[in-house]
Amino acid sequence: MDKIRHLLKEYIETERKIQILEVNNPVTVFYVKKSQLDQIDINIEEKMKNIESLKQNLHFNSTNRSSKTRSGTRGTSNRRKFERSVHEVLINMGDKIFGQEEQEILASTNKLEIALTELEMHHQEKVLLGNDVAQLVTILSEMSEEYKKQDYILSELGLDENFQTATSDEESELVDLESARITISEIFERWREARNELLEASSQFSMVLVNIEESSKTPTIETPIVSTNGRGQYEIGEEIRDRLVSIWQALHNVQFLVGRDLPYCTDTELPILEKAMTYLFIDLRTHERRKHATNCYCAFQRRTLALLAWVEKTIEVVIQPILALKQEEVDEKTKLLSQLRVKNLYNKFPNLDWDKLHNIEKKTIFQNDLIQDIKNMEVFDIYSKLDAASRKIMFDFNYNYLAKLPDKTILIGGIRKLTSEQREKTVPPVQKIPNASERAKRVTRMASIDNLAYLLVEIDTNFSDDG
Repeated sequence: MDKIRHLLKEYIETERKIQILEVNNPVTVFYVKKSQLDQIDINIEEKMKNIESLKQNLHFNSTNRSSKTRSGTRGTSNRRKFERSVHEVLINMGDKIFGQEEQEILASTNKLEIALTELEMHHQEKVLLGNDVAQLVTILSEMSEEYKKQDYILSELGLDENFQTATSDEESELVDLESARITISEIFERWREARNELLEASSQFSMVLVNIEESSKTPTIETPIVSTNGRGQYEIGEEIRDRLVSIWQALHNVQFLVGRDLPYCTDTELPILEKAMTYLFIDLRTHERRKHATNCYCAFQRRTLALLAWVEKTIEVVIQPILALKQEEVDEKTKLLSQLRVKNLYNKFPNLDWDKLHNIEKKTIFQNDLIQDIKNMEVFDIYSKLDAASRKIMFDFNYNYLAKLPDKTILIGGIRKLTSEQREKTVPPVQKIPNASERAKRVTRMASIDNLAYLLVEIDTNFSDDG
C-alpha cells in the first residue's frame, strides 16, 4: 500500500503541473494561432505577386508617358525619378494643380507603397505569431511528457485497464460532448481575437481623424516647411497611410477569424476604404478633398464600431451561453462516468473506507481546465478599451437594431468546416495533442483517481512523504 500511496502522490503532482500548463487552453489557442500563421504565409505570397504586378504597371505607364515627351531621354529620366516614391512624386510636381494624369501617377505610386507597407506588416505579424506558436509548442511538448508520465503511473498502479471498463455508450457520449465543447471553445477564442482586432482598428481610426485635422494646419504637402510640432504634411500623410493599412489588415483578419462575411464592412464596402487609401495624398492637398476624406473615414469608423458591437453581442448572446451549456453537459456526463469507474476502484480496493467520501466535504484537486472560466466569466468591458470619441459613438448605438446575429447552428457548422480544412494543413507539433477522446478518458479518470487519492493521501493520517 505504501507504493500505491507514493505513486498516487506523484500522480497528484503531475496533474497539478498539467493544470498549470493548460490554464490558457493551449491546444485551442495553438490551432487558432497556427491557422493565422498559415494564412499570413498565403497573404505574403499573394502580396509579393501583387507588388510585382504594380511595379510592372508603373514601369509600363512610365514608358508610355516618356515616349510622348519632346526630349525622350530627359522625359524618361524625370519620369523614372518620381516613380521612386510618393514623396519624390510630390516634390517633382510642385504646387501645380493636379490633372487626371498627375493624379493617376501619384495614386499608382502610392498604391505600390501601400502594398509594400502591407508586406512589411505581414512579415512583422508573422514574426509575432511565429513566436506565439513556438511558445505554445513548448507548452504542448511539456504537456505531452506529463501525460506520458501519468500513463506510466497508472500502469504501475495496475489501474490502466480499470479505466477501460466503463460502458462504451457512456464513453462515446462523453467523447461527442467533449468534441462539441472543444469546437465551441475554438469559436469563442476566434471571436475574442476578432474583438481585439476591431478594438485596435477603432483606435487607429480615431488617430487617423486626429492626423487629418493636424494636416489641415500645416503648409503644403510637398514643401519642407513643418508644423509647430515639427512635422510636415507628407510625414503626417505617411502616418495616416500606415494607420489605414493597419485597419485594412485588421478587418481582413476579423473576416478570416470568424470565417464568414461581415456586416457593416462587407466585400462591396471595403474597396471604398482601399480607394480612399490610394488617393490619400491627393485628398490632403485641398480643403474640399480633405473634408470628403474625413467624412469617409468617419463613416468607416462608425461601421467598425458597429461591427465591434455586433461581435461583442454575438459573443455575449450566442457563443457564451452555448459554451456554458455544453460545459454543464460535459460535467454531468463526467460525473456519471466517474461514478461507474469508482465502483471498479471499490472492487479493486475493498478494504478502504469508501464511506468517508460521503461524510467529508472536499474540493477536488482536479479541475476541468479547458473552459474553467466560463461559469464565472468576467464581463469584458469594451468601453474601457476605447478612446473617448469612440466610446461616445458606441454609447449612441441602439443594440436592438444591430445586424442580425449569426445562428448558432450555422456558426458551429461553419467553424467545424473551417477548422477541419485547417487541421489538414496543420501537422501536430508534438506527438500527443489531446483530442476529444483522449480528453474524455483523462477527465473521467481524474475524478476517479481523485477519490482514491483522497482516501489514501488525505484521510489516511498514517501516510507520510517518505512512506
